[in-house]
Amino acid sequence: MQHENSHDSLTGLPNRSHLQHRLRQAWQDFCRNGQQVIVMFIDLDRFKMINDSLGHHCGDILLVQAAERLRSCMRERDLLARLGGDEFAVLSIDTPLQTGTEIAQRILTAFEQPFVIDDHTVFSSCSIGVVGADSRFHQEPADLLRDADTAMYRVKNGGRDSFAVFNQALRREVSDQVEQEGALRTALKRTDQLIPYFQPVICVNSGKLLAFEALIRWCMPDGRIVGPESFLPALEGLRLIGRLDLYMLRRVVSILAQPENSHWPPVHVNCSSYSITRPAFAAEVLALLAEQNVAPERLCLELTEGALVADPEQARLSMKLLAEHGMSVMLDDFGAGFSSLSYVHQYHFSGLKIDKSFIFGLTSSVRSRAIVRAIVRMAESLDLTVVAEGVEDRETLELLREIGATQAQGYYFSEPLPIELLDINTGLAAG
Repeated sequence: MQHENSHDSLTGLPNRSHLQHRLRQAWQDFCRNGQQVIVMFIDLDRFKMINDSLGHHCGDILLVQAAERLRSCMRERDLLARLGGDEFAVLSIDTPLQTGTEIAQRILTAFEQPFVIDDHTVFSSCSIGVVGADSRFHQEPADLLRDADTAMYRVKNGGRDSFAVFNQALRREVSDQVEQEGALRTALKRTDQLIPYFQPVICVNSGKLLAFEALIRWCMPDGRIVGPESFLPALEGLRLIGRLDLYMLRRVVSILAQPENSHWPPVHVNCSSYSITRPAFAAEVLALLAEQNVAPERLCLELTEGALVADPEQARLSMKLLAEHGMSVMLDDFGAGFSSLSYVHQYHFSGLKIDKSFIFGLTSSVRSRAIVRAIVRMAESLDLTVVAEGVEDRETLELLREIGATQAQGYYFSEPLPIELLDINTGLAAG
């Protein structure tokens, strides 16, 4: 009975409870005599995809085989435990940090070989976080588990199939991120820090103003204006990104609702994966528009291909509801991903924004010109709007005219500006 309580029934490995008990003992030795302690967190990459596609039975077999492969990379005295799901942990005692990284490298090498499961050949790599006990930063055993987990997720977010050691640089980064997240939560409760800036979308042939894209800027207390690239990536997957989406939508809808702005063109607002795959999101957006008496046609959401991956079916339902009420949804960064054509076919998109990388290369790359020309022709045949994003010079604009693109956006026309600097009455000359 004691063995059953302390070991995982599927793999036979020690469980989380057993690991925590052994870690407490190792921590006491570390505090008394400085005996080194290494903790590693190991997560199987894309396990959920394998589990969903092949079934739970095959998923269980993969976990058993993975446990055996992990065990083969350990020394006899290392403790390998299954924490639950596809997560494992290693406890190494009286071990220098370098040995921990050598174990991590052995694991990565071992997982380069495929697993054979019921006649299926399956590849699964690992993301590994490694941390060594340090009395300057660790006050209790749980601190080691936390830091190993943080290092492991750093690998996950950086592309998987690697390991990371939790060190001072990562510690500072985590501290900065926590501080930034707190500041952002405060900013969301105010109206003077997170400000929508607007960049025009222009008719290539006439220079007429057709739309705006609302782009968030963070006005810091010290006067600095911070772009979204400095804080949005850290929020991906967090509920906070959803709050930020709704904040921007409320700000934009509030601007559109003002009588003096009744002549504004439609405004595009970026939408995260978190929001478009949240069941209540579409209804909340429509309710917000109704509350402010703003027609859905005056708002357009922009989604990247990645926003659809988390829950494709829910994303489809959200977009369908919005489209039924007259709201446009555009596929942003078209051509940058692997499945863009598939998404155009499956979802209720009203238009595409060609990825900047193709527009930047338009004047120097025959290949880029061919790709842009093909996208424009395809969009015409599907009755989709196309916006060429990233136009920075007259030569690029002339090429877009020649290709037949109808809408463009970029610094050649205007940088993103706060509302008080906009002059939408005169429009913007396309040259």
